Amino acid sequence: MQDTYRNLRFYNAVEHNLKKMDQPKLTPEALFQQAMEAHQQGKPIVAENLMRQLLDQLPTNDGIMASLAGLLLSNGKVEEGKTLLEKAIQINPENVEAQLNLGIAYQSLGRTEASFQHLSQAATLAPERADVQFNYANFLLQTEQYEAAIEKLEQVIVLNPSLLQAYHTLAAVYTYVGEDAKSIQTYEAALEEVPKDLNTMILLGNAWVGQQAIARAEKQYSLLVETYPEHFLSHLVLGKFYLEQNKEIEGKAALLQAYSLNPDEIETNLLLGEVSQTFKQLDDAERYYRRVLESDPQHEIATKNLRRIMTLTIPHWHFEMLADVARNDAYQKAIEKAVVSQPLVLDIGTGSGLLAMMAARGGAKQVIACEMHERLAATAQEIIEVNNFTEQIQIFQKDSKKLKLGEELSEKVDLIVSEILDVGAIGEGVLPSIRHAVLTLAKEGVRLIPAKLKVFGQLVEIPARSRVNPITKISGFDLSPFEKYRIPDEYIKINLKAEKYKALTPVMPLWELDFYQLPPVFSEDNPQVIDLVMPIENTGEVQAMVFWFDLYLDEEIMVSSRVDGALEHWGQALFCFVNPQKLEKGESLVVKMLQTENHLRFRI
Repeated sequence: MQDTYRNLRFYNAVEHNLKKMDQPKLTPEALFQQAMEAHQQGKPIVAENLMRQLLDQLPTNDGIMASLAGLLLSNGKVEEGKTLLEKAIQINPENVEAQLNLGIAYQSLGRTEASFQHLSQAATLAPERADVQFNYANFLLQTEQYEAAIEKLEQVIVLNPSLLQAYHTLAAVYTYVGEDAKSIQTYEAALEEVPKDLNTMILLGNAWVGQQAIARAEKQYSLLVETYPEHFLSHLVLGKFYLEQNKEIEGKAALLQAYSLNPDEIETNLLLGEVSQTFKQLDDAERYYRRVLESDPQHEIATKNLRRIMTLTIPHWHFEMLADVARNDAYQKAIEKAVVSQPLVLDIGTGSGLLAMMAARGGAKQVIACEMHERLAATAQEIIEVNNFTEQIQIFQKDSKKLKLGEELSEKVDLIVSEILDVGAIGEGVLPSIRHAVLTLAKEGVRLIPAKLKVFGQLVEIPARSRVNPITKISGFDLSPFEKYRIPDEYIKINLKAEKYKALTPVMPLWELDFYQLPPVFSEDNPQVIDLVMPIENTGEVQAMVFWFDLYLDEEIMVSSRVDGALEHWGQALFCFVNPQKLEKGESLVVKMLQTENHLRFRI
């Protein structure tokens, strides 16, 4: 606001200073005119330099000093401007512009008393000038002299009834001191003086919202849209109002209209991103947030919200996996051993591209990497470009089972690398993926990383987990309808170290999978059934099987998802029985393990 009035003072000074010139010297007059034009065109440095030239020609002209000082203050050169203003006042203590600008300069330097002295002097010298009185009123506000500020602002409005900033400031002060009715009256008075002013109409609507007069606010914002149907701001304000009233559908419709009129406006895109996020329209939300960041790359809210969306679309375990140094080192060692002969490598489910880059750095001739997840594939491509592996690694955004020789692959591969395992070993589809790749995409004698895995487990009593698998009665209430939100007959991920449980059997080997000798395909309706005889070491109720796996990357390198294993971030798998059984120490229990292409399940 001060900048606006500083500009007004500069233009007023032009007239004043032209009169003070000794008559009519063309060069000073021309400099003045050029300085004014440069200022109007938004060229402050050019205007400043022209005014310096003018001051060189008229070194004792206090008006030119005041005008140049105003430009210096606008350009952030406060000390130089202050010094020049003090000199102007020494020459002419009644120079209103100098007194006013010096008061503003002292105010910016935190020298309140000096600021008050010069601003009040300017107000005394020019009681008829609304801009001078308005600056004085602003000083009174900043020093919390609210009653005096209100009186001064009312005086400003009398001096210049069309000065909308004075109405707006006065209304804001009334709101601050709790006189809401006067605030409304002030905005309405402004609209009587300057009908249909866009900003005043918005502020009046905001004032009604502040007073919880929602119906009146909606009417005001609707009138705003009717008055300015082609102005993006009217639709933006209405859309923001609807969102605040939890009317997301109406809010988004208004915001889309604002977007159509000004697609680059930051707040419109930000709000559209947020409402799209509410509607789970994540692709739309991402698009709007990215538009915000195109205009303002450091925008904090858009950055955070975009990260949240990306987190929802990228499984969280990728971060845990990347942070697992032991796992990364083990894969690196196994891959380096396997690529010494410069093989053609297939990386199934590349994720971040880490294993593919390990193979390329280790000396692979070529790496074909596939990733079904669209965002992951795009990010992997970006990572590969950043690390300068684009000549060695090709990324394909598709299921490995859709890769074809003669298209994505020019020849069959020598090495297959993967880590498409879940907490229960085979739930991510490792069996069908490796089966297809070995049969159709690999040379005879293909090397596989990993080479095999061994599953271990034990029976446990784990009441906190068992009572909600399935959900029946909780605290004496029948909550069985909630069961429909649980996937039955499947294991869940737990961190056994953090659970309260009793081990009822020793840890026992349950199953072994050799990737070089894959088992036959067992379907969901015709699983392989393996009988496991489990000796009971502790009396208790058999409620669940907890299990994990040791993963052999080759014949020497092994990492495990057991508690305290290198793959501890994977957690352990827990399969709860629907029919728990109480058993005594010394007894044994036959557990049937049902193995299919994608699942391990258990029955007692």
